Amino acid sequence: MKIKNALRRNENLIMQAGIALLIIAFMHNYWPMALLLGIAYALLIIDTKANIIHSERLLGVNGSDGNIIEGNDKLCLLSRSNNGYTAIAASSINGSGNGKLDRDSMESIISKTEFPFRFMASVERVNLKNFMEKLQTQKRIKEIQLSRLDKSSHKSAMVEARLRAEISHLSDEIEDFVSGGTPVNVHYYVIVSEYGDNAYAAQNSAKMAIKQVSSLFDSVLGSTSKVLKASEIIRAIH
Repeated sequence: MKIKNALRRNENLIMQAGIALLIIAFMHNYWPMALLLGIAYALLIIDTKANIIHSERLLGVNGSDGNIIEGNDKLCLLSRSNNGYTAIAASSINGSGNGKLDRDSMESIISKTEFPFRFMASVERVNLKNFMEKLQTQKRIKEIQLSRLDKSSHKSAMVEARLRAEISHLSDEIEDFVSGGTPVNVHYYVIVSEYGDNAYAAQNSAKMAIKQVSSLFDSVLGSTSKVLKASEIIRAIH
């Protein structure tokens, strides 16, 4: 499917619908409604054009029209251009690790890698009700495990200490949640795109690149990276 063409078709539909609504509003002298419709219409067009530009930059590499095709490798997105193929691979950087993600650590990674890459942070607002219920459920489970602990076991003291520490940590999280603001999840992604004369070469190069770059992030930050599947890449970058 051609991503840009689909987005442009949506843009045309939005334009036609917006013009029709504006004409109706003007004909009936609904000036406040016409003004609101005009603002909403302009915002929709801006958002759609931003999606087109994003698609062109990410998937339409080297003059490609962003024609995504199904490749044999499930770890890459594949884009075909007139001169060859571009494969896109990505990984998520999980865990806080021991290192700190700052300018020095990023420069260290850049200086060691052989491949260009893009680093992306995605912020997702947490569902407040589900988040609180999850914390409370985890705490109750730990408390039940503690109450049923076999004190005669020679490992009971160590297990008890661990459970009490986990319960205390969960209690602190619940307290912070109640007194603090809206919690968010931050996801970090590394994205590479590699060109090849054929699909096989492009995909192999992209897989090699993402493995090397991800390993560098893990070694510098102490994190645990995960190479994403093609379907996961689409969700991550959009």
